[in-house]
Amino acid sequence: TDLIDEVVQVSSDAAVAMAARLAREEGLLTGISAGAAVEAAVGLARKPEHEGKLVVVIIPSFGERYLSTVLFQDIKEECEAMKPNNRIKVTDVAGREVFVPPL
Repeated sequence: TDLIDEVVQVSSDAAVAMAARLAREEGLLTGISAGAAVEAAVGLARKPEHEGKLVVVIIPSFGERYLSTVLFQDIKEECEAMKPNNRIKVTDVAGREVFVPPL
């Protein structure tokens, strides 16, 4: 249609990696769709024709559904490896209890 300039394909691995990066580096708890959207936006922003331009991306998903998936597996393992007195127990929106590092 006239509304779509381009469709950018992003692999599942790249989408998961970007969503994990957003959590670790930016503190944004996003989902895999958000990882794909940001990965596509970063790719577009790197093109020479977009140099100096502002690229905006809409984050289409949250990460709470992915807490027990491969997306946050490394963070989960890190938390589980911590001594109990160094972790804080929280309950997620689904009622699951998880331990997280203190702020």
